[in-house]
Amino acid sequence: MSVLDQYYTIRSRIESAVASAQSELAAGLKAAIRRSADERVYSYEASPWAMERRRYQLGADHNLAAVISDDSVEITNETTLQTNGSEPETPWVESGYRQGDAGPRPFMEEALRDFVDSSEAEAIVVSALLAAGFEVEVG
Repeated sequence: MSVLDQYYTIRSRIESAVASAQSELAAGLKAAIRRSADERVYSYEASPWAMERRRYQLGADHNLAAVISDDSVEITNETTLQTNGSEPETPWVESGYRQGDAGPRPFMEEALRDFVDSSEAEAIVVSALLAAGFEVEVG
């Protein structure tokens, strides 16, 4: 087998391992987004109606969409504004637009940073590479 053939074989194995990890990465990132929203957006007491509607009905998993492509996982928060139900709410919350005393409460980028910093993402990728037969040294 030529060096080029060996390269393509290794590359194919790596791509396959990464592809197998993508859905687990998406699930982990969704969980991190939920934690980040709970800590950074919904950490205050609101009325029972607001707690139920905003935090659980509108903020449930079905509002976090994962788009998985060859080399990326994109998570979007599709929660819409309560007032008209057509505009996405996340930019309003993150910028503090019309939020009154609540002010800006960014949580999406923070969720990604928390997820990566916690080593959870690395552990998922390492696990997939190990499952594909690679030797992995984590430093």
